[in-house]
Amino acid sequence: MVRHLVDTINIAMESSIPRKKVHPHFLWILLPTPVRALIRRRNNIRRLWQRYRTIDLKRQLKALNEEVHIALAEVRKDHWESHLEEELLNEDGEESMNGVWKLCRKLRGSQHTDPLIISGNHVAASPAEKVEMLARYLEGVFTPNPGNSASARIETEIHDAEEVNDEIPTPVIEKEDIIAVIRLLHPRKAPGSDGISNNVIRELPKAAVAYLANIFNGCDRTFVTSWLRTDSGVRRIHAGVLQGSVLGPMLFNIYTHDIPRDHGRHGILSLYADDAALLYRSWQVNLAAERLQEAIDDLIKWYRRWRIEVNAGKTKAIVFQTSRRAPPDERMSVGGVVLPSESSILVC
Repeated sequence: MVRHLVDTINIAMESSIPRKKVHPHFLWILLPTPVRALIRRRNNIRRLWQRYRTIDLKRQLKALNEEVHIALAEVRKDHWESHLEEELLNEDGEESMNGVWKLCRKLRGSQHTDPLIISGNHVAASPAEKVEMLARYLEGVFTPNPGNSASARIETEIHDAEEVNDEIPTPVIEKEDIIAVIRLLHPRKAPGSDGISNNVIRELPKAAVAYLANIFNGCDRTFVTSWLRTDSGVRRIHAGVLQGSVLGPMLFNIYTHDIPRDHGRHGILSLYADDAALLYRSWQVNLAAERLQEAIDDLIKWYRRWRIEVNAGKTKAIVFQTSRRAPPDERMSVGGVVLPSESSILVC
């Protein structure tokens, strides 16, 4: 439904663009005078034949068409030969291999070979194979992480909450709601990947707004991957929030609201979106590392309980100190993975 709406809007945009006709004299002046005279004579005979429809005029028109075809072929041949002389000859009038290579590149054009996508033992070469491989990967990303013993109780609570929510009617998006949002769109904002600007959206008719309301009211958490105008099958989103959505940051903040934050008087937990930083201050490095490891273990328990996977490969440990002496090698771990001590960290 969404693709049909986008295609319809793009067709309407294309049809509404005024087209400028190319003036015939632009190409006419490039033809030699005898060829132009031959074309004029052919056109006059064609007009007479269209009016009188005699056999004699038809024979003349056929013969003149053949003469015009041969004359235009000779013009193209002469133009090609002059172009070859310009490309192949250097400033001294001698043939140059550089000119040959440049001409070959122009004739061959730019060739682009799409790279293969390798995932395990599977190799995707065609666009259809690539979109399906990307769809399988994203479907795994949108699948809940495996839980622990506490997950059964959580699943029961979620199931009970869903049964209660089923009795509450889902709010319906009306056309007036969409129109109110459309009026707030900035007219100069750049269009997205579909090429539809906000000015075009502001001019949508009532039928298109009603179509949008049906899409919003009947949408499901699904996605489709595209590659070179090839679409994959529809895959479901079982977990996570959509990147770039309005409710995404709010839902994530609600989900992580009860994350453990009490890490002692000298411990600090800093959060930014899905990134977390644990800091601990102490006069002794080993004591700070010990307290920091306890805080990490508490966070890992909370993450596993709520099925949030921690990327240990992107987790770093660093010691800041006023002394110029090298800090002791205090090893910490995240989920059993030992963290190397870093001298500097790039914050992106």
